[in-house]
Amino acid sequence: MIFNKIRYLLFIVLFQFCAIRPVLVDFDKVDLLEKDKKFILIKTETLTLLKKQKLKSYEEKESFFAKSNDLYDLNNLAIYQIRQAKADEAEANLKKIIKTKPAHFVSTINLVRLYYLVGDFELVRKAFGQYLTDTKAEQKKVFSMISYLEKKNRIDEKVLFLDVVVGYEHLEIKALEQLGLYFLQNRDFQNAKSYFEKLLQIDSFNTVALTSMMQISFENEEWDAVILYGITLDKLQHQKGDYFYYMAKSYYETKEFGKAIQFSELAAKKSKVDFHLLTVWRDSIVCNDISAPIGHLKKYFSDDEKEGRDVDKKEFFLLDSKMGRNVFYNVIHGR
Repeated sequence: MIFNKIRYLLFIVLFQFCAIRPVLVDFDKVDLLEKDKKFILIKTETLTLLKKQKLKSYEEKESFFAKSNDLYDLNNLAIYQIRQAKADEAEANLKKIIKTKPAHFVSTINLVRLYYLVGDFELVRKAFGQYLTDTKAEQKKVFSMISYLEKKNRIDEKVLFLDVVVGYEHLEIKALEQLGLYFLQNRDFQNAKSYFEKLLQIDSFNTVALTSMMQISFENEEWDAVILYGITLDKLQHQKGDYFYYMAKSYYETKEFGKAIQFSELAAKKSKVDFHLLTVWRDSIVCNDISAPIGHLKKYFSDDEKEGRDVDKKEFFLLDSKMGRNVFYNVIHGR
């Protein structure tokens, strides 16, 4: 009977032990934990005293903070534990602060950094989720977190935070915008597209999503899609960036040369000197009418704008000669 009770108690202890998820530190992460500069110390009386001491080792500094009764010194203690790869102990101390002071910013941001450096992104999401729960996803605090992570160049952590924020209806649009733009900037068009498509399901006239989908479609040479997004943006009077080049090029590729000329002409003067737009404009004119003049484009061919081109002015305007036009005509008609 006693033996059965002991066995039962051992089972309970073992079960509870296994239920605890330890923060595992791979050997190659130890150096990262020791040298990372993103962890934040909290200014406390103990920290001020520490600066007057001649303690050199992390172990000595850990012991110094361990004697303090100040709640916030648990944060500083945790950092010196992290430096020694004592991840479990550091995690426990940071969580003590968060339990006592829910949504404590510094402790949360340090806990997130710990999880991120050891490569446990699921725990990063959980820590962010707890922060959102504790702050009731208050917009001001959410945007402060996003701003902080961006300012400190903690971009991966910002993306993980946004991925959690998406689950909150009143913050969903902003989160989807930023996630989509992140993947677009990294030329991960597939992921960017998925976020912008979700965004357009919620807000079909979102100009960030429409402009980005126009760019993605252009990069993928989906000319009809570019035109459709462009028409919507035109109705919204949102014609920014490379809008006119995208439209001109797409109409050129779909052999609607008249519209390609129209959008080339509508571009701002600073856009007309762009070699890519100028090329589409020139080719559209000649394709639309083999005898049409193109001399009026010469004023936009600037010798100062050499980026993206490997031809000089004379070569570019060979099409202005009868021989050049005949060669071009034969090329486009496969002769």
